[in-house]
Amino acid sequence: MVKLLLLITWLYQPSIIKNEKIAEAFAFAKKNKLDTTICIMVDMSIPSGKNRLFVYDFKQKKTI
Repeated sequence: MVKLLLLITWLYQPSIIKNEKIAEAFAFAKKNKLDTTICIMVDMSIPSGKNRLFVYDFKQKKTI
């Protein structure tokens, strides 16, 4: 079973995941023995009618 890390974060630039948040999510996943393949991030500062969920691929180092 694949474990996914759901990290609710507040970002200041829509559609851009900051490097420090990516590093923080990866460290959290590794420390807690979670899957370090992908991470789901939600930017709660973006209105609910807009795209505010991002899936980040740690291996490819990009948003998918």
